Amino acid sequence: MLRKLIAFTTLLTLSFISTAGIITDTSNDSFIDETTGFEWMDFGVNNTYTYNEVSSLLNIGDEFEGWRIADEDDIAELMTNAFLGLGASDENPNYYGTDMLRIRDGKGANGSVLSAIFDTMGVNVVNRRGTKYESEASYGLFESSNGLGLIENYEFTGSSRDYAFDDQAQFRTTVNFDVLADSTTIIYSTMLIKNEITSAQVPEPTTLVIFAVGVLALLRFRSKNIR
Repeated sequence: MLRKLIAFTTLLTLSFISTAGIITDTSNDSFIDETTGFEWMDFGVNNTYTYNEVSSLLNIGDEFEGWRIADEDDIAELMTNAFLGLGASDENPNYYGTDMLRIRDGKGANGSVLSAIFDTMGVNVVNRRGTKYESEASYGLFESSNGLGLIENYEFTGSSRDYAFDDQAQFRTTVNFDVLADSTTIIYSTMLIKNEITSAQVPEPTTLVIFAVGVLALLRFRSKNIR
């Protein structure tokens, strides 16, 4: 009995730890990074505004009240939690520099491990919709130490492109994208984040380990007393 309880506790702990990085959808045009508990606005929600217009609306507490523009540390954490370790065919966590990743996967018949994450995060533009050349793109602007940084997510969904090209997720701050601050094209979203810890957050792995150790200690103590 003791061994079964120990095995169950260990399995429970590992299952929580292994799912700590899941990106989950909400019904509020947003998604949750379960590792941090932070809420992110979906791509495609605020892209009818320019980056500077979003900044102004944040300052007057209008429709984006409670949100703030993400910085490069926020983005690095989000992209790492969302895309690293999924088993993509090409994972480079420092492709554009330290912590500026590029992830590629999906060319061929097996599909992309990035697809479900892209669907959860939303999309800015669908190119050649309904054709075998269909693709989806999401672009997000954020604050960095070098001016505006840029997230670029690409998903090839048409039958021809999907087989020939990898889906891709990346971000960079090595290039200054300030020229896009007043861009009126609808393909650029502004990356907005809420810092409040939400009810969707899973327990921290460290907390779970401590809990498991405590349960094991109690079980061993009980076992000795029974003997």
